[in-house]
Amino acid sequence: MERLRPTARRAWRALRPLVRSRPWSLLVAGLVAADVACIVIQVAVDATDYGFPGAFRLSLETEAGLAQAYGYLQMGAAAALLFAAWRRSRGPSVAFWAAAFGYLALDDAFTIHERAGRFLVDALSLSEVGPFRAQDVGEALVYLVVVAGGAALFAFAEWRDPHPRFTVLTRMMFPLAVTFAFFAVALDLPGMVPIAVEDGGELLAVTAVLVVAAAWTLLPGEWAAGIEEHVPPGASAHGG
Repeated sequence: MERLRPTARRAWRALRPLVRSRPWSLLVAGLVAADVACIVIQVAVDATDYGFPGAFRLSLETEAGLAQAYGYLQMGAAAALLFAAWRRSRGPSVAFWAAAFGYLALDDAFTIHERAGRFLVDALSLSEVGPFRAQDVGEALVYLVVVAGGAALFAFAEWRDPHPRFTVLTRMMFPLAVTFAFFAVALDLPGMVPIAVEDGGELLAVTAVLVVAAAWTLLPGEWAAGIEEHVPPGASAHGG
């Protein structure tokens, strides 16, 4: 796998000039500006204790609020774009990432892990463990099941298609997924960090995922042209 790392690094470098060109630069700037606006609003919400009109609806902490709905839309859009890329390429790795981000969008929108966690608390009579509430323990069990299932699907996808043509996407998406999980799961404990840090970091990670998914799906030729010269003969840098 070591030989594939330079390809992923060059893919990141090849992506930069694409997203700097119009209209992509405007899209990326708009998404990042919206993320920063959500974070700034959350800081104001925390500072004023919801002391201004619309604070509850705009808070990153409010389930199904405007800020969270924006995140759901970004994640759902990334999943839809990757699904479109899979329809074109039939790459198992592309299918995995489309399914993974599709699940995350549904989980956020319908609070699946919270509901499943509450079910496990009742079904297994879970109790507090140290500083963690019973609900936290239930949700942790749900995360373990999801991660185990995701790891199995990931291994199967990589086994089905170990060719470098799809490894570039995995090498780019994997650190973004880990970053998202860090903010969404590792920091998702009451009072651990400010909401603006936890949910704001999650939102920025989702934006990065969306940008990569959009470029991979909508600019396959342009992006591949920036990578192909670095790929060994006979190997394709892109699945499209």
